[in-house]
Amino acid sequence: MTAFRVGIALLWLLPAAAQHPVFVPKRFAVPAGERIAGAALHGGKLITWGDRLLEWSLPDGRMRVLADRLDNPGAAGCFLDVNNDGLDDLVLVEGERLVWRAAPSWKPAVIATGIETPDLLPVTLFGRRGVLTVHKYAQVRFYEVPAEIGGQWQEYDIYSIYTPSRQAGLLQADVDGDGRTDILCGNYWIRSPESFELPWRLFAINGYTETSASATLRLALADGRLVVSQGEMPNARLALFEKPADPREPWRERRLDADLKLEKPRALAAADFDGDGRAGIIAGENGGPDSRLLFFESAENFKPREIGRGGPMHTAFALDGGIVTVGPASITFWVRQPYGSEGAGSRR
Repeated sequence: MTAFRVGIALLWLLPAAAQHPVFVPKRFAVPAGERIAGAALHGGKLITWGDRLLEWSLPDGRMRVLADRLDNPGAAGCFLDVNNDGLDDLVLVEGERLVWRAAPSWKPAVIATGIETPDLLPVTLFGRRGVLTVHKYAQVRFYEVPAEIGGQWQEYDIYSIYTPSRQAGLLQADVDGDGRTDILCGNYWIRSPESFELPWRLFAINGYTETSASATLRLALADGRLVVSQGEMPNARLALFEKPADPREPWRERRLDADLKLEKPRALAAADFDGDGRAGIIAGENGGPDSRLLFFESAENFKPREIGRGGPMHTAFALDGGIVTVGPASITFWVRQPYGSEGAGSRR
């Protein structure tokens, strides 16, 4: 066998992780002047909210208007089948109101008023369905779906966090391995009690509190490790945190931002993008028109690779090995190409 053929044979024997995936952008036609404040993805259904409530079919990007006018929605929103009819409803923050919009009419019903939160997370706590918020960037609060639809949602304060920095970012995970689902919020994790009526306990993960935006984080989980980005800051941190044997002790930090000088990396997602069984990380900047989308590939020891630039991005999702990014005026489906394909994934 010639040296050339040997080389080709060895190339085919390389693990998939050694071949970098290529992502080619497919940009959706967002109407001129349309403001997109937030987005949620469930399966192949992408819904965005801002000036209007819109549904986008994937991967073709066809748009359908669900509601013509919303009342000043913010970034926070999530899917939750409130009335158990098998349809994905939405819970949004509109102005200072927490609102349930039931599919398929999408008419609003007010859950609570006086709301200010960067996050909504659908949860079930000890059999009770509802949503978690970070009220006023300091109070982890649970709103429970009432037994009778149309009834009053019950409000429960899980934990108040007193720091000089505004807390953001919500996840659920069994941090301490006791079989109960805990809450991760901002700089902390909050340990679940044995029953709903008992108090939750707070433990620090990191000490990001230098400025008011230092703890306004985006969170993701990558193979059991916590990914943290300072989504509202210039020169932001992007880091992996690995919990110690006793998760009540300080967590081990590994910085990923290096010399990237990240500008508000608010769009964050973690998934197995290359099929090697390990999670990679996507981070998109919410800065100016030259915002970067970066891929931290697990097989490369999480070294960053720029896969595209464009307008600012505030949300990112993993979908079918590709990436969906959403910004204030843009939606892009970054389609992963087969290994060996030539693509323009890193070009504008």
